[in-house]
Amino acid sequence: MRTDTRKLMSPLGLLIVWEMIARLNWVDPFFLPAPRAVWGELQKMVVSGEIFPHIGVSLARAVSGYRWTRPAGSAWI
Repeated sequence: MRTDTRKLMSPLGLLIVWEMIARLNWVDPFFLPAPRAVWGELQKMVVSGEIFPHIGVSLARAVSGYRWTRPAGSAWI
């Protein structure tokens, strides 16, 4: 049970540090927006349906990259 808590603490700690950095304006919000702003924008994009074409394009790019690089990696085996 204790290890489950530790596994949860790392991402939670990262989110807290991220939020603090954003609130203290240590980094321009254009480059590192607050987690709450990211979450709010994600919710808007899901509700409007705008996110799904973006997910499709990202998935296609990832598959394409895998297809192009796999033969190069297999040549070394």
